[in-house]
Amino acid sequence: MASSPDQAGGEHPFQPVEMATVYEQDGVTVVTVAGEIDLATSSQLRAQLLDVLTEQEPPRVLVVALDGVSFLDSTGLSALVVARRRAKELGVELRLTSPARGPSRVLNITGLDDAFRIYPTLNEAIAGETAPPA
Repeated sequence: MASSPDQAGGEHPFQPVEMATVYEQDGVTVVTVAGEIDLATSSQLRAQLLDVLTEQEPPRVLVVALDGVSFLDSTGLSALVVARRRAKELGVELRLTSPARGPSRVLNITGLDDAFRIYPTLNEAIAGETAPPA
């Protein structure tokens, strides 16, 4: 398991990436995320999203389900923006599901709700039903 130095100079392990699960549904790759996306977990989420996007054959559509996210900070936003940029480069459509109130507010305040296609439910995101354009 990877580790990084803590402030005292010692080593401590990253939290496991149990917060994200990747699966296929109706031909769409889905990453469900739960818990807090912050300094301690955002690098793992970024790596996992980039891994999914850079598979030998990237998905046509990637849905990141944020319904189970209780907290989202600037490093979490950065992970999503990096994934969005890479998805665009690869021609992959990146969609988000409607996040919980706190993360939804952060996306709104930063204006990133206009940068992503955000759907109210996972089923709508998978189907690609009505969502504002990115």
